Amino acid sequence: MKSRVRLFVALFVLLGNYLAFGQDTSSDKQVVASFTAYVHQHFASYDTNRRERITKLGGGWVKMYFQPDQSSVGIDVQRTTSLVSPYVGTLEFQLVEHFTAFHKTRAEAEADTAFINSKVVTHKHSYAYQDGKWVPKTRKNVGNDGTLYDCDEVITVGDNAGEHDINGCLEEYDNP
Repeated sequence: MKSRVRLFVALFVLLGNYLAFGQDTSSDKQVVASFTAYVHQHFASYDTNRRERITKLGGGWVKMYFQPDQSSVGIDVQRTTSLVSPYVGTLEFQLVEHFTAFHKTRAEAEADTAFINSKVVTHKHSYAYQDGKWVPKTRKNVGNDGTLYDCDEVITVGDNAGEHDINGCLEEYDNP
């Protein structure tokens, strides 16, 4: 009986030590801070590069640029059981697409500087923490019908063939 009690106490102490010391909270805090900095750097990049483009939409040619709504940002970082990617980060935000009136030609749209229309698009991106860096894994945006669409899409046909980052949400810098 005494040996069972000792065994129970030993297991309880080991479990308590694991719960108290088994998780490196300082490392967790550093990873969360690095993800927050990564997101901040991504959003700050719009101050110098608005991802401005000329594109043909259903109504004609427009000039457009993108601006994140920083009040809409939601982030989360979670531990995983993976040795390769011990953390995953998720980022949800709204990106405002500003655009001009529709024009008959690309040249007319390019000359227009009056951004009179806008729409808000929700984005959901996920990242893995690998070798001390955040690596994009999935980048999706929510369509009008609620369907998630791939932000990494490249246009392959039509007047916009070859265009990439058509949703204006990809990172433009190397990961620090």
